Amino acid sequence: MRKILFRGKCNEVGKYNGQWIEGFYGEDDGKPIIARSTDHGLIGYFCEPDSIGQYTGLTDKNGKKIFEGDICNISIPRIDGGFNRHNKCLCSYEGGMYKFSSYSDIYLCMGNGYGYPDTCHQNIEVIGNIHDNPELLEVTE
Repeated sequence: MRKILFRGKCNEVGKYNGQWIEGFYGEDDGKPIIARSTDHGLIGYFCEPDSIGQYTGLTDKNGKKIFEGDICNISIPRIDGGFNRHNKCLCSYEGGMYKFSSYSDIYLCMGNGYGYPDTCHQNIEVIGNIHDNPELLEVTE
């Protein structure tokens, strides 16, 4: 079973302002928070609403956790039997599964997040995220 974990970019003044926080998702007065378990109990941090994404249950080829909103280099065999392709793709959740999509292709290599082909993660590398690095998805001619 995959671990339920969220990530968000902290937007409150203080030590973690502008940093990514991982933990439990919640709300305080309708504002999204990510809460961490500490020795003193749960501590919640207000986060930018659009930055919050759930952990897919997958790690990339370097062992880095893959979250919704991550931009990844992906190289997997094409469905049409063609050669491996190296694309920059955005990880998102849609229709009950995580997918990686670029301007020209969509890869559904992990089903519902509870299991995926053993080699899938070996072909994925997190290179940034849509919030900090949107330019990574720009199409250049």
